[in-house]
Parts: sequence; C-alpha cells; structure tokens
Amino acid sequence: MARTTTAVALLVGALLSSGALGQGMMSTPACEQALILANGININIEDQKQEQASVVKLQAILGKNPVDMNAFAAAKSDLLAFVNNGIQIRQMNQAITPKGNKATAGLAKVANAQLDELNLAMSLTGKPDQDNKVLQTLAGDFAGGIMVNMQNLMDVSQNHSPTRNALL
Repeated sequence: MARTTTAVALLVGALLSSGALGQGMMSTPACEQALILANGININIEDQKQEQASVVKLQAILGKNPVDMNAFAAAKSDLLAFVNNGIQIRQMNQAITPKGNKATAGLAKVANAQLDELNLAMSLTGKPDQDNKVLQTLAGDFAGGIMVNMQNLMDVSQNHSPTRNALL
C-alpha cells in the first residue's frame, strides 16, 4: 500500500507541476479525479507499448540461430520489468478510481489479463519452438490490453467532457 500511495503522490505531483490541474479545465473534484485516473491509464498504455516492443525484440533474438542466450535473458528481464511495472500502475489506478466509475470493470479485466501475461512471460525459455507461440499470445494480449485501456479512458472521462477533450 505504501508503494501505491507513493505512486499516487508522484502522479498527482507531476500533474500539479505540469499545470494539468488548476488551469480551469476541471469544474468539480470528480472531474479532477477523472483526470488523474485518465493520466494513470495513459501511463499504463505507454507501459503496454513497451511490453509490445519487448516481444518484438525477443522474437528477433529467437529468430537467430543459435539463439544468443545472454541477449535473450536481458530481453526477457526487460519484458518482466515492464509487465511488473504495468501491474503496479494498474494497482495504483484501481486505488484511485472514484467509486462507481465506469472504468472499474475494465481495470479489473486488465488485472486478470496481467496475471496471465506475467505467467506467460515467466515461462519463456529461450527455445524458439516453445517461445514463439508464447510471444504470439503475449503480442495479442498486450494489443488487447491497450484496447481495454482505451475503453477505460473513455469510461473514466464520461460526464467530464473538459477532461475527455484534454485527453484527446
């Protein structure tokens, strides 16, 4: 919980220092909360893009014969770091989601998917015949996660049109 609280504090601090809050864009505390959550979801989407890039890198490494196991281990470590970071970001987003917000269900969907993604990423072995299927699955999962988070952005922004416009 302390890690989540720290992440929330950092996110709010970044928003305040950037001027995203307090520029007259928000008219209610609920809209301010929606903007903070929307920014958290955007951060998660950026992390998901890094997950996708890690999959491409791993596919390239596995496409060489012989497989460079040092490069594979480093790329797998990067992928796991992005997946774990995404989990922390989503946990923070769930912690700051206003009660009754439509994004709640989507964030729960992301949580379930992230557990599967973590297990799949951890199962990578460096053997192309096993890992290529796993990487294809992960690529699809990460793309699907981005789509869910894009819907989460729309859901969190509903009824907060200044926030929604600021996000687009």
